[in-house]
Amino acid sequence: MARWCAQFDYANLDALIEQLKKTNALEESPVQFILLNLDGGHDLQANANVVTH
Repeated sequence: MARWCAQFDYANLDALIEQLKKTNALEESPVQFILLNLDGGHDLQANANVVTH
């Protein structure tokens, strides 16, 4: 879950909400909707898309 959360930029709340919609994170049924990455995939790779500061 930490890797999945790390792919988002939390500085802009409106953009974050739009990104979360694309990943199915706001859907109520995890049975019907697979949690996706920003790139549309569902596999998490180590250090992929991680925002570092």
